[in-house]
Amino acid sequence: MPLAAPDALDRLITLMATTKTFNLAGAHIGNAIIPDPVLRDAFQTRMAALGISPNSFGMFIAEAVHSPDGVEWLDSLMPYVDANREIFDAALNAIPGDRPMPLEATYLSWVDFRGTGLAPAECTRRIEETAGPAPPTAKPVPETEMQSETTAFTTVLRRFSCR
Repeated sequence: MPLAAPDALDRLITLMATTKTFNLAGAHIGNAIIPDPVLRDAFQTRMAALGISPNSFGMFIAEAVHSPDGVEWLDSLMPYVDANREIFDAALNAIPGDRPMPLEATYLSWVDFRGTGLAPAECTRRIEETAGPAPPTAKPVPETEMQSETTAFTTVLRRFSCR
């Protein structure tokens, strides 16, 4: 980001988290990159005043997920997630008038059902009463190519914890 906004370095804070990508929502981990030392000190002072300090478990996780093993795991996960998106899109394409929004760095899909001609209450009723989990993926990923998310990530963490 500093390259994209060199004139904003005195007020630039870049926040990142591995929690979404690696399904670690309860880990309370994230990174704040603050190039300006005055702003960084103010940020650290405020965090300390709030009683918020770096999470040692989170730092350990961040190291693991950015390791070659973590990158390999993520690279093997992406085709699996994309195959699920394709199945979802195919099902939506069978509904006349709906308009799914393209996914943008997320696995959450937004769908506009206004074009179906259904009243909002009817649309809501149908979703609540008939929507459910999708059938198993039409493109199964062999266990040898993609372990379950939990097993694969546990393996990455185990490698780092056994140093």
